[in-house]
Amino acid sequence: MSGIVGSITAISREFNDLKLNNTIKGIKMANYFEGKIKDAELEKQTTQVQEKTTEEIDPVKLVSDIQDDMTR
Repeated sequence: MSGIVGSITAISREFNDLKLNNTIKGIKMANYFEGKIKDAELEKQTTQVQEKTTEEIDPVKLVSDIQDDMTR
């Protein structure tokens, strides 16, 4: 798995495997995992924005529009 779902799944497993009396390591891991989740969320948002901005141009319509503009 990759992305945000994969990150959360991996983080959950690692965090659940910690011993109950190891709070310092737990806090360090939580901070590290929070950063990984934020990175995954940012990557997902960036990917969505890039997909939205990619607009396909229909060459036939473009030529038709240019010809219409030229004949006016």
